[in-house]
Amino acid sequence: MITMFNAKTVYIGFDLQKMREMQAFLQQNGVNYRVKMHNMNKGRGQYGSMGIRPEYSVQYELLIRAKDAEQLGL
Repeated sequence: MITMFNAKTVYIGFDLQKMREMQAFLQQNGVNYRVKMHNMNKGRGQYGSMGIRPEYSVQYELLIRAKDAEQLGL
């Protein structure tokens, strides 16, 4: 189980393709992971996401257990 006490972020960014590649790598190595998605448009008030490029509207964070990160050299 991945908790905030034993988690390590191995990817954080806006590129969905890179996040998917990292997920595939972790799956191939039998590592459990957790994905957090951060909506960058949240709390923008009445103006919404004006001025924010769509590819930067969601930030992805990929977390694994710290001991798994050590074993994989991440």
